[in-house]
Order: sequence, then structure tokens, then C-alpha cells
Amino acid sequence: MTRKPIAYLRRSHAGGNGNGRVSFEVQHAAVLDVARRHGDAQPEVIVEWGVSGADATGAFGGTGRGGKRRAYYDLRDRIERDEVSALYSYSLSRLARSTRELLDLAEACVAHDVPIRLDKEGTIDATSPSGRLYLTVLAGVASFEAEVAAERARDRTDQMREQGAYVGRNPYGYLIDDGRLVPDPLAVPTIKKVIKLYRDLKSPAKVARALNDAKVPAPQGGKWGDGTVRRIVSRQPGHTPPQTVRGSRAVPVARFARLLVCACGRTMTPARKRYTTATGERRDWTGYTCPGARYDRTHPKGRAVAESVVLEVAMVEVSRLRLPDRVSVEAKADARRADLDARRGRIIDALEAGAITRAEAEPRLARIAGEVDAIDAETQVVRVPKLDWSWPAEQVNSVLRTFWERIDLGPDMTPTVFVSKLPPEYWA
Repeated sequence: MTRKPIAYLRRSHAGGNGNGRVSFEVQHAAVLDVARRHGDAQPEVIVEWGVSGADATGAFGGTGRGGKRRAYYDLRDRIERDEVSALYSYSLSRLARSTRELLDLAEACVAHDVPIRLDKEGTIDATSPSGRLYLTVLAGVASFEAEVAAERARDRTDQMREQGAYVGRNPYGYLIDDGRLVPDPLAVPTIKKVIKLYRDLKSPAKVARALNDAKVPAPQGGKWGDGTVRRIVSRQPGHTPPQTVRGSRAVPVARFARLLVCACGRTMTPARKRYTTATGERRDWTGYTCPGARYDRTHPKGRAVAESVVLEVAMVEVSRLRLPDRVSVEAKADARRADLDARRGRIIDALEAGAITRAEAEPRLARIAGEVDAIDAETQVVRVPKLDWSWPAEQVNSVLRTFWERIDLGPDMTPTVFVSKLPPEYWA
């Protein structure tokens, strides 16, 4: 497989003046210049703009939310698959805000002979103890700076609130002037159009559809949605905000909630309704609808699917599941945990004796922690009781979400792909 150089650019929405607000153009030009100096004239550029680097649990303020830096995690996978020849970025703080995360990345790069080349810090040799120590110190400094900046931002926010100033991102149609919201003259024509359409159509979904048909630019790009229309209308003086639902009706609990993904890429929403047959009989319908189909005229023809259709295919798929014996799995897991505990103890003993440095110990301990997490995930699966489809919908849903990450639907609204959380050998 051909290896290629990768340039990774990132900046979060947060941050004040300084490196956190370096523009895309500056980062892009600087990183490409570094690549050219090393003979890589056209590296593949991966961009994550507006995504925080501190989203993984770590020693320096990780939030534990996870799943936000998708391009970064894809980059890590490509390094492991030996598809990357060199990694370029603007600075260490653009790659990671956690020392553990950075050292894990450095170890993967060393294992696959991928040099790390940065505009600010230069080329870092992570193959030597001194290079890893340098990485640890730099990551610690970056984390400290991020925590200090966050603390100052919180203090400044509290002070502004006490003074009655507006705090937060300005909503569409407004600018922040000296701590107060003032109308944005550039957005006034669009807002007037939204208000007029809402007076005429009385429906946020219909307004969104009309705006999309007229190709009016949406506030954040993409397409207009009914939620955006509701927020704009609710901010206008003298206008009653349109209700999201009538009465106190809530989204029903359903077996496949948060699992079904429409062909357009949106997660399907559970829905229930009553209808009358041609013979006058009243019946209930339970199914799932795509939230984007209400206002997106380019949406595929299929917009809803009955739960019975999905259930029929899902029951066949679950019948293929062959979970291993719980006793044997947990016995092996206990043995593996004991082995990992012993390895952890030896590393700590070596660190205390001065035989290894902290920079060498941290990535090893991190790998052990990752293996323990993987063992816990495996044992959790075998503890799930055998599924009974007669259980309450919420209980069935919790079990199904243990089996599958998602269920992709085709244009005809039938399940096509079951994305499993379990190893392939568990499916007969």
C-alpha cells in the first residue's frame, strides 16, 4: 500500500487571542511550507475546524465526551495501517492537549516510522528517551496554558454576567456590541422573509421548505430546518414562538431508538399515530421517520418505516448471534486482568527504582489501561441476558444498542447494514 504524507489542521471555537485563534490560512500556509522543505510538495490535508482537542479523558483536563475529533481518530487508524509516511501540523497543541494522547500518537508514529514535523517545534525525534521527555514537557506546558486560559475565561464570563452583559455566541440576526445584542443589518432581509413566510404558512417546517426551495442561505450553511425557523421567530418582539409539539406529547420509547439511520445519513425518530382503515377500524402505527424529510425536497423518496418491517429483519439478525460461554470468558478475563496488574506493578516498581523515566512509563501504563477497558467491554457483552422480544421497548432497546452501533436503511427504508459492536466471530 502506498504511504503518503498527511497535514493535520485543527482549531477549536474556544480560545482568546494567541495560538488558539491562528487563522486557517496561516496554519495552512505554514504547514505546507514545512512539508515542502522536507520534500513533500503535496501532502493530504485533513482539517478539523471548530473541534476541541480536549475531548478524551486524560491527565490534563480531558472531558471524556469522546467522538468529536473523528478526523483525528481516522488519522490514528491510518498510521496503524501503515498508510502515512510523515505527519505535519502547526504545533503540538494542534495535535493533542493531553500528554497521554500525545505520547500514544508518538509511539504509533515511531512503530510505523512516521516522523512528526511541526512549524513551531520543528521535527521531534520520539525514538529516543530525550525526545519523549521533550514531548512530555511540551505537552504539559500546552495543557497548563490551556487550563490557565480556561480559568481566566470563566472568571471573565462571571464578571460580565454580573455587569449584565450578554455572554455567549451571538444568535443569528444579532451582533454583540459592548456586551449588548444589537440587530445585524446584513441579516435583516432574511429575518423579514422568515417572519413573512411564517405569518402566511403558520408552520416552521413549511417555512424551512420554502426557504430551501428559494435557495436562501441558511445561518450555518447547509439547509434550513424547522428548529432554526422557530428560534428566529421566537426572538422577534411581538411574535409568539411556535410550539415544538402540541400539548405534552413526548417522543415515544421504541425498540430501535437511536439505532436506525436513514439513507440521507440522519438518525430516524420514533413516531406513533392512530389511523382509520377503509372499513372504519381504528389502528395504531409505530415506526420511525426521518426528521429531515419535512423540509428537504432533495430527500430520498422513503421517509418513514414501520417498526414491524425493521423488527422482522432484526430478529433474523439476532438469531445469528452466538455469544461465548460467560463463565469461560470471565475466567479468561480475570486471568488477563491479573497479568495486566502484574505488568502495571513491574512498571511502577521500575519507575520508583529509577530504571525507567516517567516519559517511558506513561505510554506503557496507558496501553495497559486500554487493554483493561477492552476486557471490560468483552465481559459486559456476555453478561447481557438472552434477548426476549416481549420485554418493554426500552429494555429491548438497551440490549440492541449493546449489539449494534447503528442500523443503516436503504432508499426503500429497509435495513441493509447492521454495524456491530461485537467481534465478527460472535455472529454465525
